[in-house]
Amino acid sequence: MAQRMKSVLSQFFTSSAIYVYSDIVGAARALYKRNSGIVAIVGTGINTGFYNGGSIENKVPSLGYILGDEGSGCYLGKELLRVWQYGELPNDIALKLTSFAKVDLSAILRNVYGEVNPERFLSGFVPFIVQNINHTSVQALVDNAFDLFVERHLTKYPQFTNYGVGIVGSVGFVLAQRLKNAIEKRGGEVDKFLQFPIKGLLDFHKSEK
Repeated sequence: MAQRMKSVLSQFFTSSAIYVYSDIVGAARALYKRNSGIVAIVGTGINTGFYNGGSIENKVPSLGYILGDEGSGCYLGKELLRVWQYGELPNDIALKLTSFAKVDLSAILRNVYGEVNPERFLSGFVPFIVQNINHTSVQALVDNAFDLFVERHLTKYPQFTNYGVGIVGSVGFVLAQRLKNAIEKRGGEVDKFLQFPIKGLLDFHKSEK
């Protein structure tokens, strides 16, 4: 994909040197500039890596929304729909979700299995989760998801307890306290949360001139 993007850009920027990197490199530069730390993108999907101040040194694979993405917006939406449709939510929160979702089971299945981008549909339930985060059942769902994220991704880095973790992405940002709790529970420390990386990325490139 990087080579494909470079080929497209070179058609328009004919006299420029073009460099294409992954989203995790962009997140790392926005968070840490030339310092080191564990980088986590927590948005619709998730991606992580250890940044040594120049490049991503090692990386736990991101398996996508079907096999992985624990703690992502897509994963949270999937878990919420699962407990709702199995009748495992308390009545008060189930009624709220019914009003919010405005979809029945057939519509849910159609959106998940019949549309091109089901992850967008699933992550569309994050606003409901945020609005109801003080409900114990919603808290439990989020905490379980973030515990899995920390266990399956962040703790796999040998540097986890020695370096801070930087978080980029809207889901991590709006649920920052729950995610911070999950990281600290396993002995890690959060350096910062960024909802959007663009300002930090601009600052990085300005400092590199």
